[in-house]
Amino acid sequence: MNIQAPPPDAAREIDKPYDITPEQIAQFEQQGFIKLSNVLSPQTVAYFKDALDPLMHHRAQELPPLAERDIYGQSFVAYDNLWLRDKTGKIKQLVFSRRLSMIAAALLHAQGVGLWHDQGLYKPPGGIGTPEHRDWFYWPMKAGKAATIWVALNDIPAERGALKMRVGSNHIKLKHADDCEISTQSDQYFGRHRRFKDLPVVKLDYKLGDVSIHDALVLHSTDPNETDCTREAFAVIYYNTDETLAPSRRENHEGMFNTLTQTYKKKVGDCLISPHTPQVYPTPT
Repeated sequence: MNIQAPPPDAAREIDKPYDITPEQIAQFEQQGFIKLSNVLSPQTVAYFKDALDPLMHHRAQELPPLAERDIYGQSFVAYDNLWLRDKTGKIKQLVFSRRLSMIAAALLHAQGVGLWHDQGLYKPPGGIGTPEHRDWFYWPMKAGKAATIWVALNDIPAERGALKMRVGSNHIKLKHADDCEISTQSDQYFGRHRRFKDLPVVKLDYKLGDVSIHDALVLHSTDPNETDCTREAFAVIYYNTDETLAPSRRENHEGMFNTLTQTYKKKVGDCLISPHTPQVYPTPT
């Protein structure tokens, strides 16, 4: 692997903590999300996009035409664990950075955070709206003590498929098995459910380098991409290092569950830290 060092300005930026105020922490806890401006500069975003874009282009070429995909596939091109696929080492520098990981640690009240996975999320022109869902549905975690940092790699107004958040939905606990995967059914279920339907929905918009952070339990979705430009976003999921492995309850848990239990010999109730899901903050000594 040919590891490239970031330019000095980018290196300083991703190593410098982003100041999170007590008010922002309180907002995250109350609403289930916050948006932060200018977390990454245009120059730093460009450096990481040099590694992200070829991987996402390669993934898009592997997929059938947009109209032939399922609902999930028509929503966006998704590609996980780019930090492991990238031969330049650039993406690992970003997901392991103090800049991002310390934001997650502050909002999760965590002594440490680990990387669950990263994910490129590119919504092409004509990509349909992403149905409402909770991320925790996809993760075999006992308590869902995790947050997604969603990085805007270009300007993302609402009409390009920016995130929409259902305010305060993170406080409503339903039996985990009752939650829905991304589908038209999940949109209908959450939109009509008596405990969710009256909660306000906030449409976000982003400038390049802005990020939003949402709790694993907050409901979120997007509108379609009605522009002629791809929506380019990069998500990093961080978990509190005191989170533990839960039983695999559905098919979409099996990949990560099997990796942790078969490759790394984890058992239900064990901590999640492994070479595949490493602790990133504080840096292990």
